[in-house]
Amino acid sequence: MRYRVCSGGVHLWQKRLILSVIITVPVVYFALIRLFGNSIPLAEQLAPWSGITSFVMATIAMIYLGSSYFRSTINGLKSRLFNVDSLVIIGTTTAYVYSWISYVIYIIQTHSIYLAPTANLQLYFETVALLFTFVTFGKWIERRATDRAEQSIRQLVKLRPRQAHLVNGGNVANIPADEIRIGDRLLVKPGETIPTDGKVVEGSTSINESMITGESVTVDKHIGSQVIGGTTNGHGQIEIIATRIKDDTMLARIISLINSARANRTPIEGLADRIATVFVPFVIVIALSTFFVWYYFVGVSASSAMIMFITVIMVACPYAFGLAAPTATTVGIGIGSKNGILIKGSNVMQQLAHIDTVVFDKTGTLTNGHPTVTDVIPLVGNAKRILTIASSLERMSEHSLAKAIIKKANGQHLETLPVKHFSPIPGRGICGTIGSTKYYLGSEELMRQYITSDYPDVTKLRKASKTISYLFTNHKVLGVIAVADQPKVNAAKTIKQLHQMKIDTYLLSGDNEAATKVIARRLGIKHIIADVMPDDKANAVLSLRRQGRVVAMVGDGINDAPAIASANVGIAIGTGTDAAIETGDVVLVAGDPLSICGAIRLAKATINKTRQNLFFSLFYNIISIPIATGALSSFGIIFRPELAALVMLASSIAVIINSLLLKLVDINRPHEPARFLAPLILFLMFSIIYISFIAGSAPVLFN
Repeated sequence: MRYRVCSGGVHLWQKRLILSVIITVPVVYFALIRLFGNSIPLAEQLAPWSGITSFVMATIAMIYLGSSYFRSTINGLKSRLFNVDSLVIIGTTTAYVYSWISYVIYIIQTHSIYLAPTANLQLYFETVALLFTFVTFGKWIERRATDRAEQSIRQLVKLRPRQAHLVNGGNVANIPADEIRIGDRLLVKPGETIPTDGKVVEGSTSINESMITGESVTVDKHIGSQVIGGTTNGHGQIEIIATRIKDDTMLARIISLINSARANRTPIEGLADRIATVFVPFVIVIALSTFFVWYYFVGVSASSAMIMFITVIMVACPYAFGLAAPTATTVGIGIGSKNGILIKGSNVMQQLAHIDTVVFDKTGTLTNGHPTVTDVIPLVGNAKRILTIASSLERMSEHSLAKAIIKKANGQHLETLPVKHFSPIPGRGICGTIGSTKYYLGSEELMRQYITSDYPDVTKLRKASKTISYLFTNHKVLGVIAVADQPKVNAAKTIKQLHQMKIDTYLLSGDNEAATKVIARRLGIKHIIADVMPDDKANAVLSLRRQGRVVAMVGDGINDAPAIASANVGIAIGTGTDAAIETGDVVLVAGDPLSICGAIRLAKATINKTRQNLFFSLFYNIISIPIATGALSSFGIIFRPELAALVMLASSIAVIINSLLLKLVDINRPHEPARFLAPLILFLMFSIIYISFIAGSAPVLFN
């Protein structure tokens, strides 16, 4: 199978980020000199170089860093659309061109590239460098997160075996797995990987299918049983007939499903882009109108009218607008990381905030993912004696049930009895001699081979969908041990909180319906989908999406990867397989399902913070636009470009502070006052500063 993984983007944006920082440091330094004078170290010696240095740095930023934004803007204009990139280009280009013209005029007049201490020259080269640094940082964060998604394909491909043992006329030959043909008879030795999908024609064994089915208990295989390529054989040796090969195998179809889901997932258009489609043309029209009115009707000079045009553009400049989403998302992702929630990008955050349905895989997601002894029922002697004998036998076994029984015995500090003549019985159980008695531990099928009557009543255990093992001798049954996969500690609490958030929940499992219903009842989940294979899981998720639902799929195994990739948001349990983790849009590092509620609250808070940032980035600029057009000129108030830059800077500071206020939100609390109170206080504070600044400083700063 051929697949393509694109991983170069993150390195490219990392290089751009490093360059943007290198460019920004000197121009910001010179901007500080202009603001604070000789109080800045080495200001007197380096100030004359500020013009030429800032010009060169800003030019590099426009050419190298701005190239991708220029292309995006041009492509958008071809479709008659504006986006955040076009806003970035308008802001940086306006600041650059105005500063460049001012600097060139200064050079022509003084015949020098050095700025004199008395030069009253307004340059905005630092605006260019700062804006590109912030937006490049945001792009790098996005690419770094999304680049990891494609690594899930690599994890799946690692499962594909490279060799197979072909049985031909009594001879066994090693062949490449890619050369297997349908109908080939293949030998699978103990511990080897099943080379392809097939049917058992000789022997019996137990196979670990957890990497594909997600179920923790090994599956017994006999003649006629189906096996899945990529799964791991147990102790028994079997021969299979290949029924599916290459791209038609279950593993190959899982890889294909993930690729298809990734390819068809279109990014959500951001709110900033939608606003930009209207806002940018509006600003351009206002700026052009200002120029023509003042030049043709008021009669000012072309240079004065141009200054007013530039002032309108700069006061409405998207310096803060372009930061609204990236800053909130960056802070939100950081908060998630500290809480063990890894969220891969702003699109994921936006989708997660609108989730109305959560579909859970059962095993390893809402349950512990491994069998646990729930019942030890003695028929002869006591429970400790039954568990002592069973654990002594199991210590020589590698079956998944053995670990559960041994763990239970270790927890009770039971002794280990010496076992002689131990022997696995593939697909049925084990046997061994302790003292002078031969004991068997295994399935009901094995028990019935030796015991013909007086079977224990295990009806209740079966209704609870527990796996039952019988301990017996050649003559009688000594006891019964029941094993089941138990719900995680916070599983029921997770479901309850999701329901309180008006989110529907589904339990999706490859296990049988009875076992799935038992877990669903215990956790309070009303909807179940049982007996599903990996491709059916993906179809179930897609079916819910076709109903108009916004679906999050939570899983931990490779079998869940197609469904995770098919959901609006894929949530992977961090304690699960690498493929599921890499496929997921959200990773819960600790594996605690309660983190899902925290992730959704964080996403809602982050999206709300983004909307607040958009307000802060536009409000003060929009109310300043009429002033910039000269509407208050009769009162002696006319904006200059330098004042417009201050308004633009204030909007950016408001956006950054508001984003940082997201850290005050406790994502583990259903109702958090800080989500609404903190931005309200910030708005009132900045409004007071803005009004005081306009009222108190107008005679000095306005002409």
